[in-house]
Amino acid sequence: MILNRDLRFAASVTLTLGLALDPAADTASITYQLHIIPILFTFQAEDSFAFSLDAVHEGRFSAYVEKKIIEAVENYQKLQEEPGYQKDSMVVDPVCGITINRLDAAATADHQGETYYFCVPACRDRFLENPQRFILD
Repeated sequence: MILNRDLRFAASVTLTLGLALDPAADTASITYQLHIIPILFTFQAEDSFAFSLDAVHEGRFSAYVEKKIIEAVENYQKLQEEPGYQKDSMVVDPVCGITINRLDAAATADHQGETYYFCVPACRDRFLENPQRFILD
């Protein structure tokens, strides 16, 4: 599974689950690899679960796969919370000066080809009364 970079999740994420068989040893293993580029926080990038082909325990097998998929999704969601991934999405409300994530802005306004982001609709309304007052040259 490959999840591409977008504004909300500013990284490329690749999750690979594989199955390797060793018939000579009568064993198999599930491999897990999670790649997040760029890496700005710690996570478990690789893991594996080995089991005997003679005694495949379906519950353990499925529990491992489910656990690893959940871990990958949780790490993917963490991208939205980690400041390093969000720096390109941070903007300053021109009215009150508060820094906000443009994706979470309560209101926006377009003025002279530029989009401005606001923490609350009241800031947008104040801006629209006299945009030049709040635009720095």
